[in-house]
Amino acid sequence: MDFLTFSSVILISAVIFVNGWTDAPNSIATVVGSGVMKLRSAVVIAAFCNFFGVLTVVFIGGRVSETVCRLVAYDGDAVSALWILCCAMLSVVAWSLAAWFFGIPTSESHALIAGLCGSAIGVRGTAETRPLILALVGLVLSTVLAVIVGILVYRIISKLKLGNKKCAALQKMSAGLSSFAHGAQDGQKFIGLFALWAALSQGNAADISLDIDGNISVLAVCICSVIMTAGTACGGGRIVQKVGFGMASLDAVDGACADIASFLCILFCTLLGMPVSTTHTKTCAIVGACRGRVNRRTVGEMVVAWVLTVPVCFACSFALSSLLCRYFN
Repeated sequence: MDFLTFSSVILISAVIFVNGWTDAPNSIATVVGSGVMKLRSAVVIAAFCNFFGVLTVVFIGGRVSETVCRLVAYDGDAVSALWILCCAMLSVVAWSLAAWFFGIPTSESHALIAGLCGSAIGVRGTAETRPLILALVGLVLSTVLAVIVGILVYRIISKLKLGNKKCAALQKMSAGLSSFAHGAQDGQKFIGLFALWAALSQGNAADISLDIDGNISVLAVCICSVIMTAGTACGGGRIVQKVGFGMASLDAVDGACADIASFLCILFCTLLGMPVSTTHTKTCAIVGACRGRVNRRTVGEMVVAWVLTVPVCFACSFALSSLLCRYFN
C-alpha cells in the first residue's frame, strides 16, 4: 500500500471519528437538555444505537452510498481521484473541528459534498449533475420537512396528555431512534467513501463496486460502526450544550417531538437515497417542536456556520488539490 492510498483510508477514518464525536451528539442533545438523562448515559445510548444504525445499512441497501460515490467524475485516473479524496477529507476534518471548538454544530454532509466537488475541480475533474442535484434536494427537503413534521408531531403528542414518567420514557426511546437514524444515514455516506477508496486503491476509477454483500462492503460496515461509535463515546459536550441548552428551553415533550420528527425525516430521505444533514434536520425539528420558541442569537450563529460550510470547504479542497496534485505529480 503506497503513501497516498494509506493516507486516504486514514483520512476517511478520521472523518468518521470526527462525525461520531461532533455530529452524533446532536441526536442526544434534546434528551440531555430536557434533563431526562445525564450526558454520560445519553452518550452510551447514542453510541449503541449509532452502531446498529450503521449495521442496518446492510439490510436497507446502499442508495445513499451510491449517491456519494457517483457525486464526482474521476475520468479513469485513480491517482488524481485519490488526491480528490484526501483533500476533501482534510477539509471536512479541519472545518468540523474548528466548528466544534466554538460549540457550533455544522453539517458534515454539506462539508463532504463541497469538499469532493472542490477537490475534483481542483484537479480538472467534474461534479456529476444527477447525484449533486439529489444531494442538494435532500439537504433542502430535510430541513423544511423537519420543521413541518416537528410541528405536527408536537400537536399529536400534546393531545395525548402523557404524564411526566411517560414523557421521559418516550424521550429516551425517541433519542435512541434519532441516534439510530444518524448511524443509518451518515454510515452510508462513509461506506460509500470506503467503496470508492477500495476501487481507487486498485487503480480503477471507473468501476466502483457497491455490492453490500461483498466482503469489502461488509468490512466497511463494521469499520464505520466501530469508528463512529468510538467517536460518539468521546462525548461531544460542546455540541450538546449548544443544541440542547442554547437553542431553547426544552421539556420532555419538546425533546421527544424533535427526536421523533428528525428520525422520520432522516429515515425518509435515507430510503430515497438522499444524503442529508442530520445536524440540520435535528435542529430544524427542534424549531418545529418548540413552535419557533428558540434563542434567535444561537440559531443565527448556527445559520452563519451552515452558510459558510459550503464555500469554505469547497475553497479549501480546491486549493489543496490544486497545489498538492501539481507538487507530487
